[in-house]
Amino acid sequence: MLKKLLVYILSMSMGTVMIAQPITLFIGIDIAGINVSNVQQYISSKLATNFKPEQHPHSTLAYLGQLDARVLQSGSALSNLLFSVAQQATPFLLQVLKGTKAHLLGKNALIVPLHDATGQLAQMAKAIRQNPFIQEMVPNMLSFQPHSTLGRITNPQDPLVQKVVPTINPPTGTATINKIILFQAGGPLKELVSYDLGTGKRTETAAYRQLMATACSA
Repeated sequence: MLKKLLVYILSMSMGTVMIAQPITLFIGIDIAGINVSNVQQYISSKLATNFKPEQHPHSTLAYLGQLDARVLQSGSALSNLLFSVAQQATPFLLQVLKGTKAHLLGKNALIVPLHDATGQLAQMAKAIRQNPFIQEMVPNMLSFQPHSTLGRITNPQDPLVQKVVPTINPPTGTATINKIILFQAGGPLKELVSYDLGTGKRTETAAYRQLMATACSA
């Protein structure tokens, strides 16, 4: 109820009382540069249809769940938070440490932990999750170490899964992280808004503009 009330108040402050259809949002980073495709191919060769590879490799900093689309708008509490977090960080390198093992997280997510020598990835995630606005909007925020989801296991109870997972070699490569991204999930992953590390510069995508044209139409 509190979450719905906060979204309603936010909508009122933006000059409209119309409540848009909620969208599934999370805050993350793009990890292009880390080669997960070879690892995904290996898993698929072993588990076949029991493995659904992630189509857009990324690392999640905070899962927000379903929110009114207008929390994305420039000047909102969420936008101001991400601007502040991004402005206080600097671009850094991200990789999977040698010897790192993939493992299941939750019911069926197959993940691999990520590492950066500066510790900024974990610091950004902590700053976002501990922000009062985020804690009010998402009171049951999950806390987990930075990682990349390789894909989903359809049937985790399959005995073959327990045999294959320990044999997965970690992805190779290094990703240059220079922005925080707001993604829309619940279907094909869409990058909506990003904030450059070091400056906080905000960039809106065509997908964002299309979403907001629909969400804010009277």
